[in-house]
Amino acid sequence: MKKFSGLSVALLGLWLFTGCSTNIHPPETVNTPPPQKFGSFSQVKLETSVIAPEYAESSSSRKAVNKIDELLNQRLKTVFPQLNSPNGGSGKTLVIKPYVEAIKFVGGGTRFWAGAMAGSSAVILRVDYVEQSSGKIIASPKFYSKASAVSGDYSMGGNDNAMLNRIVSAAVDYTVSHR
Repeated sequence: MKKFSGLSVALLGLWLFTGCSTNIHPPETVNTPPPQKFGSFSQVKLETSVIAPEYAESSSSRKAVNKIDELLNQRLKTVFPQLNSPNGGSGKTLVIKPYVEAIKFVGGGTRFWAGAMAGSSAVILRVDYVEQSSGKIIASPKFYSKASAVSGDYSMGGNDNAMLNRIVSAAVDYTVSHR
């Protein structure tokens, strides 16, 4: 039987520990303020998130986007009580359109069985704020969040789920600061 050298074992361990890489990186754009305040709209509608086609096949990514939608709806209702109100009355309408440009979400089962080897979770969320009557996009900020492979492993997927809360918090914070 052949013995493995210490270097071979160390390299194998390093390879196993590094896991799958995640090729989603922070956007290089800077989020600028909109030309008009979001509070100047009498009605606000939140649409369901759209996911980029190349990421839509993953069931764990679709579940993560559904969670982002749920959290956005909950959090934006506290900012805009009239959110998605059927009897919003007259006046200008702001439509909030979330678009997941990129996502890799490591679900709980994968994290349990593969641990850090499953790689990091990451998401880029673009939120278009559109004036409904003209169709004009008044703001289109991008937000990025990541959960490292090792922290996801140690937290048994908790940090992967916390990433979803962080991305929603960033979007809601932008909305609040420009209300």
